[in-house]
Amino acid sequence: MKLKFFSGILLILILINSCKDKNKLVSFNLDTSDAVYIIPLGDSLLTDTITGNEGISLQTEDFKFSSYDKFKMNQTVVANIEDVEAYNIRIAIDSGATNLSFMKDLKIYIGSGTGQDKEVASFDFPSDTLSAEMRLTNDEWLNLMRKDKYYFRTDFIQIAPVPDSVALKFRMNFRLKAMPND
Repeated sequence: MKLKFFSGILLILILINSCKDKNKLVSFNLDTSDAVYIIPLGDSLLTDTITGNEGISLQTEDFKFSSYDKFKMNQTVVANIEDVEAYNIRIAIDSGATNLSFMKDLKIYIGSGTGQDKEVASFDFPSDTLSAEMRLTNDEWLNLMRKDKYYFRTDFIQIAPVPDSVALKFRMNFRLKAMPND
């Protein structure tokens, strides 16, 4: 009987302590901004006779969520993220071409080098600025963020020459909850 009583008290203390820890969660917005470059692509792919040659797939360098000052400012680290709410992704031309009329069927994927890349967003007929809700679930974002490292892969159909190199900014918006550093 005493064992059950002490086990019950111990369980209550553990529950109270875990509730206290949840009160320590830090909630903050994370806005990422990553540069993605598209090099000049001539129209030779458009004039050859090989079907499907107009499809382009480009992968970026690796980025890190932990490189954003919001983690330092909120005294937390990527590994301590408890909850993610993903909002949207915006693409803007940072320099180079004045519009994205050289492409169609733009698909954006994100990956971490482990497993298969996940589609974040797609656009049928891109214009100067694009915005879309991100397709990954909040749990998928949580798993990806905890790995810290990520890259983008863009797939599109080239329909005209790319006259200049194009620098795009991929901006993503999140609301995070994380435990502070001990």
